[in-house]
Amino acid sequence: MGMARIGLPNDRREKVLPRVLMKKRVTLKVLAEKTGFHVTTVSGVLRGKPNFNRKTIRVIHQAAKQMGYVPDPMLSALAAYRTEIKKTASGNTLACIGLGPRETLADWGFELVMPGIRQAAKQQGYEVEFFPANPKAMSWKRIGDILYHRGIKGIIFAAGPDPDMKIPDTFPFERFSVVAIEDCIVQPASIHRVMNHRSRNVVLGIERCFTAGCRRIGMATFADREKRQHRAETGSYLGALAHFDLDNRIPVFSPERLVPAELLAWHAQHQPDAVLCSHRDLADCLMSARSVGVPKKTAVVHYHMVRENEPYAGVRTQHQDIGGKAADLVVAMINRWEVGLPQSNIYLQVPGAWKSGATLREKRVG
Repeated sequence: MGMARIGLPNDRREKVLPRVLMKKRVTLKVLAEKTGFHVTTVSGVLRGKPNFNRKTIRVIHQAAKQMGYVPDPMLSALAAYRTEIKKTASGNTLACIGLGPRETLADWGFELVMPGIRQAAKQQGYEVEFFPANPKAMSWKRIGDILYHRGIKGIIFAAGPDPDMKIPDTFPFERFSVVAIEDCIVQPASIHRVMNHRSRNVVLGIERCFTAGCRRIGMATFADREKRQHRAETGSYLGALAHFDLDNRIPVFSPERLVPAELLAWHAQHQPDAVLCSHRDLADCLMSARSVGVPKKTAVVHYHMVRENEPYAGVRTQHQDIGGKAADLVVAMINRWEVGLPQSNIYLQVPGAWKSGATLREKRVG
């Protein structure tokens, strides 16, 4: 569009056009004047540098949000380029906090998640350190203070043996960009999460059973799992049965703990030709019982497998992808200066991958 088409007098175009075509950028200097802090303090807080108190961090981040501060894209691109061509700078470290002893974390595939976290973090210029958390030996406030003064900017909380882990508000969340893997942390509830897409895995298991000719498909899980996930897996199970027009009169087996005789009695009463299992203990119990007759009489599908070499047919958790997505998310938050707990949290779910096995006789295609 030419200048003459705007319809402004020549003497006003030079004054009006800049205001019309370009909004003035909020700079670090403007933020410093607004908050009363030195520009180096503002810059340091927004870049996640340590040694600033909570009040300073809160005031500067609030002002940046209210005034619509965004980093200069050209400077951000230059910083990303420098990060790519040089070794990881001191302080560019993510913390992976294991909620429990390392040997118990192995039960859900912690050692499989870490390579994904490390690889994704390395691609973006970060190192990853593992920190075992033991609140009985050290308070959560003390843990947070140590991480902060070590220059840690982002934290990934890994799942642990306690299905109802609570992190008190004495932990300084406002100092970090924070993501949790899986749903073991019930407090705070608003934390961002990266999870195995168990509901989709249930549907995939039913699809495979249906394709194999199974028509009476049951489900076995545990009550605490159902409660923690607000019956999401059961809902997906019933929805998939309805989709395939299958018998849904088999009640879900969901005890507080496994009593083999109860599981076998449930199977004998309802006679399913396939059972979806959330845990390997349930699958092993069915496989070891001669009366169940796996796989000839009853197929067993484990929809939450941890490792590739497990003997079941089922859905294997993509641990490395989950770890990579968690690292990508926390680094993106660091780059946007998103710290503390969000008002609306993200649930990023990663579907599992099907693995054939001897516990389900799949029909060959072609």
